[in-house]
Amino acid sequence: MPGFFFLRIIVIGLLTLIISPSFAQDLISKVDEYMQSQVNANQFSGSILMAQQGKVLVSKGYGMADQDKKITNTSATIFRLGSITKQFTATAIMQLQEKGKLNVQDPICNYFDNCPQAWKPIIIHHLLTHTSGIVNYTKLPQHKQLMSQPISVPKLIDLFINQPLEFTPGEKFDYSNSGYIVLGYIIEKVSGNTYEGYVRENLLNKIAMKHSGYEHESNDVPNRAVGYTTNEGKVEKALPIHMSYPYAAGALYSTVEDLYEWDQGLYSEKILSAKSLESMWTPISRLMGMGGSSMRLLAKSNFFMAVASMALPHPLCVFLRKWLSLLC
Repeated sequence: MPGFFFLRIIVIGLLTLIISPSFAQDLISKVDEYMQSQVNANQFSGSILMAQQGKVLVSKGYGMADQDKKITNTSATIFRLGSITKQFTATAIMQLQEKGKLNVQDPICNYFDNCPQAWKPIIIHHLLTHTSGIVNYTKLPQHKQLMSQPISVPKLIDLFINQPLEFTPGEKFDYSNSGYIVLGYIIEKVSGNTYEGYVRENLLNKIAMKHSGYEHESNDVPNRAVGYTTNEGKVEKALPIHMSYPYAAGALYSTVEDLYEWDQGLYSEKILSAKSLESMWTPISRLMGMGGSSMRLLAKSNFFMAVASMALPHPLCVFLRKWLSLLC
């Protein structure tokens, strides 16, 4: 999530392929060797999960979840999800469309009492696909000053509602956290529930994601990793962020094991119909669908996920491509 530095997360869907048992074991060994080398180089600290055709091959933590307390990461370590939250927000919107509560072609001004003139051409689909032209609030000058302070949803929207659009809605793609703040507001407006409550009751609970949720300052989330970053080669704690600030654009937490259940649950149609899923996964630019992530690449047969409290570098893509001929 641009502007949110507390962790970096990469989700990679593997292309469908057949892996022999001997090759799988060799792959597991090589993945472990590679990940450990990244930990040793202070380039990764987190958890990974790799599965093929419903069988988990690797589910393991690397590095420290809390360096001060000497707690290591495991497959059950909880991480803030950052922008992976957007997948859940987009799914909630599509679910509400199936329930007849809204339509993604609706003008967003239908949901505001005092909607600015510049927003009148914007529809929900523009928000979902980052094509609204609304300025990204995490790029505003006051971002670092505000991100550690509690803030209400109306106050969040006030940060950007009167900013001029950066381009005509639908004209181009430009990643914007602001759009997903507005989507969270719309979810609350049409459902009569809080964003947190709607996501928990209609998404997380449907597929038994027992170690996932919406983080509050008052939450004592057990087993959650501390966020770290590097500064001139030294590992240090990341800047604090109050979770009311990323809200529907980045306030959820989970584990790699819960996220695997989420991936598999999407194919069961417990959450959405196949038609809605296909709509979500249809890219409007290279690899980008609703939710601002490469959900289109997640394949039912093969799955790889890494969740990190410290940066995961692009060389992992090179490594996986070498071993599995991946598109990364």
